Amino acid sequence: MSVYGQDSLRFTALPTELLLRVYEELPSFSDALNLRASCHTLLDIWTDHRNTIAKGIVIDRIYCYRHARQLLAEQWFHPRMWRPKLDTDRRHKGALVQQNDLSDSDLFALDQNAKRIEQIIKAIEREVIPGLSVDGLPKSKKHTIYGGADVHPANLTQTERLRVVRACYQLWHLSLFDEKHVVQKHICSMRPRELFYFNELGNCIILMGFETRITGSLMDCAKGLMVAFIRLCDEYYGGRRPELPRDRASKYMVVVWDHWQDNLKSLVCGRPMSDLRRDAQGEKLEHLWDYEEGDELLVVDD
Repeated sequence: MSVYGQDSLRFTALPTELLLRVYEELPSFSDALNLRASCHTLLDIWTDHRNTIAKGIVIDRIYCYRHARQLLAEQWFHPRMWRPKLDTDRRHKGALVQQNDLSDSDLFALDQNAKRIEQIIKAIEREVIPGLSVDGLPKSKKHTIYGGADVHPANLTQTERLRVVRACYQLWHLSLFDEKHVVQKHICSMRPRELFYFNELGNCIILMGFETRITGSLMDCAKGLMVAFIRLCDEYYGGRRPELPRDRASKYMVVVWDHWQDNLKSLVCGRPMSDLRRDAQGEKLEHLWDYEEGDELLVVDD
C-alpha cells in the first residue's frame, strides 16, 4: 500500500485508534513493515505505538511464546543455521531481552519461526488426521472429546496444537546446541508427560521428512531421549518400555491426540501394560502426571 500526493487518502484525518486497528488486522509482521513505510503518518503511528502493534500482530498470535523466545535467544549464536537476518551486537548467549527491547529483526524472526512450525502442523492435518481412528474413549468423556463426534475434526484442537507447537520449539531449540551433554541434561529434566510428546514429535518430524524445517541436528536429541526413557523406565516401571499401538493411520503420532490423554495418564502413572488398565502401582505414581489446561474434558478424574 502506498500514499502519494495531495489526492491521496489523508490518514492524518483518521483517529489513531482506527489506524492502530488497521495495523493489528494485518496478517503478518512483514505487511506491517510495508505499511509503516507507506507514508509519514503511518510511520508516526508505528513509532509511537510500536509495542502495542507488535503485541497484536506477532506476540499475541504465537503459541507457546516462552518457548518461542527461548529459541530466538539461541538462534543469535548459530550463524551456520537458518535464521532471519539478525543483529547480534547487544546479545549474550542464551539471554532473553525484555519484550519492549525486541527489535524489528527479533519480531520478524519470531514471526518466521512460527510460520515454519505452522507448516509442520498443516502437514499433520493433511497427512495424518484424515486416516486417524478415534476409539477407546473413556465413557465419562465421550461428549467432551471432539464435541462428542466419533471422528477427529479436520484440524488440530487447541490443546493438541499447544502440545505440537511446544514440542517443535523445544526440538528446534535443542537441535541448535553443539554440546551433547547440554542436550541430554535438558531432556532428562523433562517431566514424563512432556517427554512423551517430545519423543513423538521428534519421530514425526523425521518420518514425515520435515527434519529440515527444524534446522539443526536431531541426532543428539534422539540419543538424549533414549537415555531419558531408560532412566524413567528403570526408576518407575521396572525397566519395561511402554509399547504404544501403531496402526497404519496413526503410525506417526499416538500420544498427542486429545482422545489418547486418558491412556497416556495410565502409561505415566501406572506400570505400562498392554491393555492400559490402571493398577495399585498406578496410584503410587500419580505424582508423575502434570495437569494441563483442558484435562478436565479429556482425562478421567481418579
